[in-house]
Amino acid sequence: MFAYFRWWRWLEPKDSPQKQLAAALELQARFDKTPAGFKPEALAARAVPDWLKDEMAIPKEWLVQLQREPALWIRAKAGTASR
Repeated sequence: MFAYFRWWRWLEPKDSPQKQLAAALELQARFDKTPAGFKPEALAARAVPDWLKDEMAIPKEWLVQLQREPALWIRAKAGTASR
């Protein structure tokens, strides 16, 4: 799911959901292997909404971080630490 929604603006809307998911997974694999293979201008054009460009400066490092899979956070419910 992460890859699909992270790359959906790169996907061909006319393709089937299966083809779109396969394309998203391929894009994610390419990015994971070589993040520098994606130009900052392309990331800025597709990774953030258009209105954001008028509201703030968009650093290249932040764009790259947006395309990475987020860190996994695990936490326990209060009172369950002994288990």
